[in-house]
Amino acid sequence: MIILVFLVQAAWQQRVSYDIYAFLETDEHTLFATARLNYKNNSPHDLDTLYFFLHADAFHNQHTYYAREANKVGDERFLTMSQDDFGGVRIDKVMSEGEFMKFNITETILSIPLKQTIGTGDSAGLSIDFTLKIPRELREGGYWPGHYEMTYWYPKICVFDTDGWNLEPLHPLGSTHGEFGDYDITVDLPEDYVIVGTGKKTMQTEKELPDYLSAAVNEPKTGGRQIVRFLARNVSDFAWVCDRNFSVQSHKIDNVNVSIYYRPEHEKHHANTYSYVVDAVSRFNDWFGDYPYEDLNLVDGFYQGPSKYPQLIIMDIKEDPLTRLFESQLVNEIGWQWFGAVVGVNDSQHGWLGQGLASYATIRYMDDKYGKDNSLIKTSFFPPLSLRYYHRLYYYLMQTNQVEKPVSSPASSYADIPYSYTNSVKSKPALFFLSLEKLYGRDQFDEILRQYYRDYAFEHAKSEDFVEVCGEVNERDLGMLFDSFLHSTKYCDWAVYRITEYTAEIENRGELMIPIDVHVTTEFGEQVYYIDGQRKRDTIVVPDTLGEITQVVLDPSEYTMEADYWNNYAPRRVSIKPIFDFDWPSFSTYQILWTPYLWYDTYDGVVGGFYIFGDKFADFDFVKGGYQVTARYIYGFGSKRHYPSVNYQTPIIFKDGVRTRLLFGGSRARGGDNVHVGFSTSLGRPFTRKPQVGLTNLLSYDELSSYAGLDSIDWELGRNISFDNQFIFRHSVLNITSGISFAHHAIGSEWEYLKTTFEVKKTFEIPIPVNARLFVGVILGNAPRQQRLFLSGLLRINWMADLVFNQSGTYSPQERLHIPGDGNMRGYQSLHLNSDQMYTLNLEFPARSLVQIFTDIGYYDRFAFDVGVSLVISAETIARLPLYGLSISVNLPLYTYTPGEPWKLRWSLGFSL
Repeated sequence: MIILVFLVQAAWQQRVSYDIYAFLETDEHTLFATARLNYKNNSPHDLDTLYFFLHADAFHNQHTYYAREANKVGDERFLTMSQDDFGGVRIDKVMSEGEFMKFNITETILSIPLKQTIGTGDSAGLSIDFTLKIPRELREGGYWPGHYEMTYWYPKICVFDTDGWNLEPLHPLGSTHGEFGDYDITVDLPEDYVIVGTGKKTMQTEKELPDYLSAAVNEPKTGGRQIVRFLARNVSDFAWVCDRNFSVQSHKIDNVNVSIYYRPEHEKHHANTYSYVVDAVSRFNDWFGDYPYEDLNLVDGFYQGPSKYPQLIIMDIKEDPLTRLFESQLVNEIGWQWFGAVVGVNDSQHGWLGQGLASYATIRYMDDKYGKDNSLIKTSFFPPLSLRYYHRLYYYLMQTNQVEKPVSSPASSYADIPYSYTNSVKSKPALFFLSLEKLYGRDQFDEILRQYYRDYAFEHAKSEDFVEVCGEVNERDLGMLFDSFLHSTKYCDWAVYRITEYTAEIENRGELMIPIDVHVTTEFGEQVYYIDGQRKRDTIVVPDTLGEITQVVLDPSEYTMEADYWNNYAPRRVSIKPIFDFDWPSFSTYQILWTPYLWYDTYDGVVGGFYIFGDKFADFDFVKGGYQVTARYIYGFGSKRHYPSVNYQTPIIFKDGVRTRLLFGGSRARGGDNVHVGFSTSLGRPFTRKPQVGLTNLLSYDELSSYAGLDSIDWELGRNISFDNQFIFRHSVLNITSGISFAHHAIGSEWEYLKTTFEVKKTFEIPIPVNARLFVGVILGNAPRQQRLFLSGLLRINWMADLVFNQSGTYSPQERLHIPGDGNMRGYQSLHLNSDQMYTLNLEFPARSLVQIFTDIGYYDRFAFDVGVSLVISAETIARLPLYGLSISVNLPLYTYTPGEPWKLRWSLGFSL
């Protein structure tokens, strides 16, 4: 009897119905509306106050809770918006049974004390008159000329459940959920707009304009009006969009009416959209259960990322012909309709259930449609890049940098590290669901998903509800696994610990205990063993009749949610390929790429040789790799000279906020030998807005024995041994770099000097963006010429330019090749000016523009000034150009002040990385 009472108490859910009449005034971008609602209390508690979300007030000004948190996340729109562009809602009147009601507004929560409590099974009716000032073009909705996205637009009843009232405000990450109910929405708008919204649209309405609207609305200045009515049943929210230029295509898929609303300029870019919707809906119907609504609308919206609501997806309907990013994104939003709209999930608390299951469903869609080796990139020039790989990479970066939070963490806790939120609600859950699929088997996991979908359709689901369904379908106890996944950042890292002739020892170096398959290959075949994951270490014994063990592989299908598969193979996997047959960084294989090299220059003549690149994954800054080697051998057929080189680095410390690498390198250059050894350290949590610090400490040996292939005016023969130290500070648009180099006879150097440099770079937005750079450098003592400060840019070529250009001749530093650094005054190119002191100010404007004006003021031993124009090609100046940090420029100084030198045209090609 007690159990029965408990079940009755726990099974309740509140119910609400809305009847809203809204009048859109496009001249002032204002909405006048009356909302009547009926709220039924199905809970065992008496309620004396009703609470509503006023999400529109989150965009009231730059001081709201939402705006402050958005700025913390990295969204600075609210700081730059004018006051006229903000929005907000005004509650004009609240009535119940003909009586005025008092109300209070705290931030974005409207509370209405009731004159009479609502008991169990009773209902209350309210009427709310409100005026909405529509914000301008926000990701969360708003307007631009001729287009309105009405998302957070009406007072929405807060959810009351077993945890009480959910009064969590709207956050930039995640979204709040709503009570399921019925909506009867009437919109009065200009007749030249096409409108779409949640639910079934009809042009027939018998409603009269409410008294409030009759008094509040002025007669429109021009144009006719139309009245459109929407009816929606069993939905947790309502949104609508209208546009002057929408075209519409309608189709029917498995009893679902699909409508695509797009702007004419995107007509040629959405030819495949309908087929993608068909492929997704039909698959999800089969896998998870039928979509219960009659309508699904896809709407061409702002270019600020997709948003989704019941029966309504708003996104940029513009497909990139070279990738499947649009298709995968669209399918993901459709998947959310099953697991975030039909099944109600509080995205701010249990986002992994909604967005995570949608991400898992999208991976399955891509695998099923395009095969296991599917790719997000259509062109065959690049190797396959699957969505599964993308989510594994995302999880790998978060896990190895230790910036994860437990999956159960509320969305608001991720404001300081929003990338980790994406991992917690999308990538990591998607990989976890793949692990469960492997653990349960595809058929049984599909039954779990179908039962979960059936049980919680039109209801609110929590994490414990999904865990309970898993236990009902399969009696296997996975409570500890779910608990670790949800409430900790424990990770799984299976490894082959040791193998002998007939035994294989397997250990989990993490603490997330996930079962795994072990494939053991012997002289006479392969055997598969199952490790249940209950122990940290297991030993597998192979009968001697099968022969000695030759190979052990853990989870070759890579279904387990592991960040690192490198140690899942014994012996370790190695891949050697030519560079044109490259793969993406591997989680399980040491990859070696090689490429031939052939060039010609005036000193060496024909130059031939090869380069080799090898690494475990990839290793730079926040990307953890290992044993990364770059080696080359080049021979000059004209000079008869050999040029070998090797560089090596590997992480020795890689934990939260600290990444230290061992560095080693050596080469034989044209003039002599170079060797360095030391450490590089990065401080600061990546993927955050917090300051990032870089430290490099090297002991360097450079011996120049000849001027072969060098400009002797810039170089000096001899042996230089120095301690070189660099400090880099980055925060927002501010970059500070400082360097100290020290050389002395006591450490074997032929020179004694102390060299210090200081550089500050920042972008100012006044009133156009301007890149500003201040450089100060001073040398005390006697330094070789190549260590002095050069006025027109660095003397030493960076590694990219070194493949093509030389240290002498027309296309070399201090002649026509500009490598940013030192004084950086491009007007002095080809003059070979250097000094023991240098002070310069460099300005470029407008920043991030294809054509930029530069001007420089400096002092080295005398005054210097130049002004000119640059054509800059980079990812900043040409959107979506895949240059990966490389910037190429053509620099034309128009004027250079040079005492005793006649003016002449100087030009240079610039390279930076």
